[in-house]
Amino acid sequence: MTDEQLFNFDLPIRDDDLARRQELHPDIAWVLMDDTLRRKFAGDGKTGASGGASGYDTIANAAKRRARRLGVVAILAGIAALSLAAMEPLYIDGALLGSDAVKAVGALAAFLGIGGALIGWFGVFQGRGKATWLRHRLLTERIRQFYFQFLIRWAHPIAAAATEADRQAVLDARTRAWRRFEEDYEQFKAGPLEQTLDDEDEERVWMIAPPAVSVAEGDPDRLRQLLDYCGSARIGGQRHYAEHVLRDVDGSLRPPRLQAMLIERTTFLCIAGVFLVHMVLALAITFGVDKSQWGQPAHVLAILLALGALAAKTFEEGLRPDQEVERMRVYLSRIRKAERAFNKAMSADGKLAILAEFESVAYWEMREFLRSHNAARFSL
Repeated sequence: MTDEQLFNFDLPIRDDDLARRQELHPDIAWVLMDDTLRRKFAGDGKTGASGGASGYDTIANAAKRRARRLGVVAILAGIAALSLAAMEPLYIDGALLGSDAVKAVGALAAFLGIGGALIGWFGVFQGRGKATWLRHRLLTERIRQFYFQFLIRWAHPIAAAATEADRQAVLDARTRAWRRFEEDYEQFKAGPLEQTLDDEDEERVWMIAPPAVSVAEGDPDRLRQLLDYCGSARIGGQRHYAEHVLRDVDGSLRPPRLQAMLIERTTFLCIAGVFLVHMVLALAITFGVDKSQWGQPAHVLAILLALGALAAKTFEEGLRPDQEVERMRVYLSRIRKAERAFNKAMSADGKLAILAEFESVAYWEMREFLRSHNAARFSL
């Protein structure tokens, strides 16, 4: 299962999702299926205003991958250019390379330096990749929140929907709510993102208003199925997501904990190497050791190690693994607290209240994620 599939298994956006929900929750499957959600989130192969051909999730992932590729290329090109410049004393006198080769190396260093700077400036710092990614990531998470908020706020009317007319009334209410969502979030202006980043009091958590007329609890079995689904898909889904982010190893370099460890160790080893090289040089001077054959290469090595530490810290700024790990630790703790309370609650209204409170927790995590990457000078 890919990261995208694992992160989004709580939403009915794939064919197997629809079949599974029909099997596990047959009495409420009619409201769990949402073609508008599927089209906006995952796309439907048609062009249009509501999500485009690819869907917002695909657009967000593509924008992030493009920004990451450009960022990695810019960093590596810049470090390579500086490394070639630092090694100039080793080949400038022609001892290692001929004059033509020296000129070629100099041209390569200039090309890498200028190219890396241009890619970094126009593709990362001034490019629209990060803004596109964050704007569409906000849309995907608000769509996820919209889906579950409707089920929570309309739980009793859903459980009470015994006839086709009752069900259609619920679906019509969701259609109207989708229209309001489109008005508020799909104008592709900076407003929704900026408003979310500045929402200190979490006034924008709820997008779904409760029914204008209160409805009795309805069929207990239908209500139980709905609560079971929301508990496992909403709270349980977010727990799986947080645990996956906090995994240590998965055979790739994606886990933030692994990234943080590698960056920390690389930085430490490079800085320790710089101190070691200079210590050796200092001892050689102290004891009068002839370093005419290796002194200059040692100085170059120290510079290269310093550049290695610089590269590691640059990757840290773009990836922000420490902030990701800390945010996920706090989020996972709050998820587990909500899950325990949900499992202990005896009444349907008690479980609904906990689900409603959890929406604020999920909104907080989304807002902090957006803030962290919006504040970064660039994102990888």
